[in-house]
Amino acid sequence: MPKRTNSFQQSIRFIYEAIAEQGFVVLESEELTDSDGSTLREVDLLIRGSVAGHAVSIAIECRDRSRKDTVEWIDQLIGKYTAIPVQKVVAVSATGFSRSATDKAKKHQIETLTLAQAEEADWAGFVKLGAVVTHSPKFELLSVEPLTEDPDFPPLRQILDWTAFNDRCQYGSFREFLGRYFRERLVEECLELYNAEFGTANKTLEDLKSAKTFLVESSIEMSLVDEAGEIVTLPSLRFMVKAVTQVTTLDVNHRILNGTMLSESTFNDSRGEFTFRAAQQSESKNIVYKHEIHPGG
Repeated sequence: MPKRTNSFQQSIRFIYEAIAEQGFVVLESEELTDSDGSTLREVDLLIRGSVAGHAVSIAIECRDRSRKDTVEWIDQLIGKYTAIPVQKVVAVSATGFSRSATDKAKKHQIETLTLAQAEEADWAGFVKLGAVVTHSPKFELLSVEPLTEDPDFPPLRQILDWTAFNDRCQYGSFREFLGRYFRERLVEECLELYNAEFGTANKTLEDLKSAKTFLVESSIEMSLVDEAGEIVTLPSLRFMVKAVTQVTTLDVNHRILNGTMLSESTFNDSRGEFTFRAAQQSESKNIVYKHEIHPGG
């Protein structure tokens, strides 16, 4: 039987995975045997590790309701964990707790936490993250330059309609050959350059949106036939190609839990739903990222 989960529980799991100390693991929908060994009880999240050689288990219960959670939920947790061997219980709510709920939880050593929407005042110790989706770049051939020191070699505009051929094929006009070569070879070469430079060339959103140009030199074994029927050997060529990337800016939901900022965003396309998550602690330069895809049906 598959383990039960939901997006809120997954968000809380991500936070605890990001901040858990080395040697601790976060398990979702874990089943524990109660103290008399007769019943399996499911825990939303279980953090396991050891301190000074002693095993430690922390239970995290998650609830995403439209209203504040009440003392009834706390009563349920008290009854549940009377018989489950854990050292600490934490109740995490998406909307907060009533006063009576927090009072009773405190009396029974249950910690109550709320994943609250981030306010402007919260950002002093955090980096405000954005999220974008980049689509495959569109390439455009800007220019072609023959690389020759021959002063008599004609300009490009003059040779575009000359016949292009080699010992394998006749390509029609040189103009037609350039279009084919661009589509079948240059785009692939430029895409490799684009991907190799992506991380260093794109530090900001403006970088992502700005056009990139690539210079590619190619030695092509080819000859041209001019208007008089004379054969001219084609020199090496330098191509200038422009790449433009379409960028979709996503809405990001920022929430804070006990000093940890959670930033989340989702995106849907034909492949399914993408979920992006990032967690950071106040004043820390370390940001933990994770993305998942849930294939469409």
